Amino acid sequence: MKHLRLILPLVLLSIATTLSAQVYNLRGTDLAFSGAGQFTSSITNQNAGLPHQSTTGSLGFLLTFRDHPITKLDVELNYQYSSFTERFIAPNNSFDVRVPLAFHEATAAYVIRNHVSDATPFRPRYFVGIGGGALYFNPSIVDVRTQLRATGLVDVGVDIPTRNPHITYRLQGRSLFYRAPNFNQPILSSSRWYAMVEPAVGVAFHY
Repeated sequence: MKHLRLILPLVLLSIATTLSAQVYNLRGTDLAFSGAGQFTSSITNQNAGLPHQSTTGSLGFLLTFRDHPITKLDVELNYQYSSFTERFIAPNNSFDVRVPLAFHEATAAYVIRNHVSDATPFRPRYFVGIGGGALYFNPSIVDVRTQLRATGLVDVGVDIPTRNPHITYRLQGRSLFYRAPNFNQPILSSSRWYAMVEPAVGVAFHY
């Protein structure tokens, strides 16, 4: 939890910086709260002789802030928290290491969306985003180090209107692309690159 208290202020600071920026005037913002499933698979082959590595599936919490500087373009900031286990199995089965951890995501993206007039009721708002940021892996095992990894982000989804013009349901699919963590332990390195696929459902509040 102490690491969560360190990361949250950074996310809030990023949001405050965006809000106070003078590059453009704010043209409507939204804040979304979502639940996200996390399913990880390898997108590269690992080097021979290195441990097999896998990640357990999990559920996470996703917070997204968006600003709309241009009619069809959004700027997005994301924070996500989850917990899961990384597993490492040596080729000769000499060890089977499981590392439970807390997972934090801090990313930003540009999002292109279809324009929907305020006078058009119940029309879905589709969006596609691309960006990147950082992932923070915080093991619950005392003698295993924490680790930061850079990540790419791809995001597609739709906002479904409700009777309240300021509230939509958000359905989206997200993918994070990053190098598998080894917690700065060469013996645990698998040389793999991961794709974490995240179906997410939530509610967005538009201001």
